[in-house]
Amino acid sequence: MIAKKNKRGDLFALYFVPLVLTLVLMSILAFVSNQNTVNAAIISPDKVLKIEDEKNIFEHNERIILNETIKSTYTDLDSLDNLKLQFCISIHPYSRFIISNRIDNNRKQIESKFETLNEWVGLCERIYTFSNNADGTQLMVNREPNQKQILLKPEDEREITYNIKLIYTHSKKYTIPLK
Repeated sequence: MIAKKNKRGDLFALYFVPLVLTLVLMSILAFVSNQNTVNAAIISPDKVLKIEDEKNIFEHNERIILNETIKSTYTDLDSLDNLKLQFCISIHPYSRFIISNRIDNNRKQIESKFETLNEWVGLCERIYTFSNNADGTQLMVNREPNQKQILLKPEDEREITYNIKLIYTHSKKYTIPLK
């Protein structure tokens, strides 16, 4: 028979469980009692999620318009400039996503002055690049990185608030088979 000589560890479990439960209960009570008295507010991620949704909708429309423009306009390798112009004209109604809250590389806000079609086409031709692969079977469309600056503020106005400037960068590359 093997006798247990050291039984100090057996009693530890009896003390440990009530100690943990007591600490958990104290933290829950502290949270509940301070819920309405804390003077700090947190920032909601709603604006970021909204921008992400707008980006997804824009990219969906961008792909549809790109495919429609290729089917209706693109005939040979020499018509890339005409294709780009037709694409920029077609995507103009959806351009608000790209235009709003734009910043340059120096983090300065760019005015939303691209309201007219001619101004938009000039910006669009700088943002998008169209090219063919070596054998001419695929068209590559690249939207250059575009930066947006958004100021995130807490919804509740309290004594202590932390505003955050968010820099949101997005770009996209498409490879479209031609044949």
